[in-house]
Amino acid sequence: MAPSLVRLYEQMLEPKYVITTMGMCTITGGMFSTDSYSTVRGVDKLIHVDVYLLGCPPKPEVVIGAITKLRKKIAREIYKDRIRPQQVRILEIMIKNYSIHHPLLQRSLLKYFLHTKV
Repeated sequence: MAPSLVRLYEQMLEPKYVITTMGMCTITGGMFSTDSYSTVRGVDKLIHVDVYLLGCPPKPEVVIGAITKLRKKIAREIYKDRIRPQQVRILEIMIKNYSIHHPLLQRSLLKYFLHTKV
């Protein structure tokens, strides 16, 4: 089952989001994973997991909470992707129109607006 899961994950289009389902067995490998060569101790050893569902089986509230958490994560990433080019464009206009040629001033503007280390 593990090779099929990895192959399926690799075939997914970007961005890839994964919620582990059906509780603790997919997270820890279950009760037979400690002394069995044929089981994998958790799906996160094979693929990247964004949200974990706890419980065996998980309650409906936990499933709804995981979906909500994943939707918030996706919304944050979409917002970052959308807002970053706008901020860069504003900075380019400011630097061009106000003739800001001093490198230290340009760096401090970038750091202030983009919240990144420059």
